[in-house]
Amino acid sequence: MEQTFTNPYQLILVLIAIIASLIVFGQLVLRRDTNTWATALLATFMLFNALMNAVFLLVDTGLILKYWYLYRLTAPLNYIMGAMMFFYIRALVNDDRGPKLMDWLHGLPMVFAAVNYLPFYLSSADEKREKLDAVVNNYAEYVQGQDGFFPESVMIVLRIATLLVYIPFYFQLAHSHHTSMDQSSVFNKRVDRWLWILATTITFYFLAVCVFLLTQLLPESLIYQPNYLAFLGFLDRFVELFWTSSFVFISVYLALVPSVGIGQFFEKEQQFGSGEYNDANTLGKSPENKASQHPDLLVLTQAFEDQSFWKDSAASLKSLAHQLGFSQRKTSYLVNKFLGGNFNQVVNRYRIE
Repeated sequence: MEQTFTNPYQLILVLIAIIASLIVFGQLVLRRDTNTWATALLATFMLFNALMNAVFLLVDTGLILKYWYLYRLTAPLNYIMGAMMFFYIRALVNDDRGPKLMDWLHGLPMVFAAVNYLPFYLSSADEKREKLDAVVNNYAEYVQGQDGFFPESVMIVLRIATLLVYIPFYFQLAHSHHTSMDQSSVFNKRVDRWLWILATTITFYFLAVCVFLLTQLLPESLIYQPNYLAFLGFLDRFVELFWTSSFVFISVYLALVPSVGIGQFFEKEQQFGSGEYNDANTLGKSPENKASQHPDLLVLTQAFEDQSFWKDSAASLKSLAHQLGFSQRKTSYLVNKFLGGNFNQVVNRYRIE
């Protein structure tokens, strides 16, 4: 079996996916966002995707012989991609500001894969080149051989499991955000749309990867039976259509509309959510100006100025969000954008004054 992606259409898509992923990675690194954890997760995901697709392209085209030291180097990253996207979506929905106590368990498959490939990593340069010669001459060696303690078929089953197991949770989180969000907030509607687009597109992306891996594991005796040729042809078209094109779509979407992916709004925007908050610069000024402010801004200033929220020794962003009836993400944005600092800085300033 020597199915590869070396047709011009697929090569172009892979290259576009790599370039677009790196562009989005650069945007995420350079831009500021109140939720740095979500930004870091998405940036890392995009970088890992670019690296893995680049190595895959080298293997598929045979150029890996020239860069033999890169072979299997990114293989363990495949086993964390599903979890990383889960962490990112959860951070957007729940406004997580860092990993939870037991999140490290999601990294065990990646650690297992890294340990599995130790025999190959520790082999000599000549042994690695010999292995690569076999892979380039027979593509089936890439997915049906054995470069570690376990056969590659076992590792592929594990990889498929680490991708598919998270898909239901993507949609669960998107649904949770949709049902609990403030429907009057333009920003929440943008994030909601992004969550559904991301969950759907990344599902097609992961499914295409899984289908490709499964077709590579089929024995030749089955592949060349006439009854299966048409079905396998359909699977090939599905992989070609959704593997790289779905990720190109995500990358291009983020490149064109960065605010929905990371919660970033350009500094020149003096309004939140395309006009949702008007007269934002009057916040905290004279009382007569407050009447022209958006209601959300009024309840925020009232919490600090009239209700003295900051006097509570247990004051936190979570408790403020609960008091206002907003999400933590929205509350954090309002505090950062209109009170001149992050939550802790604002509370400390009020206490000092």
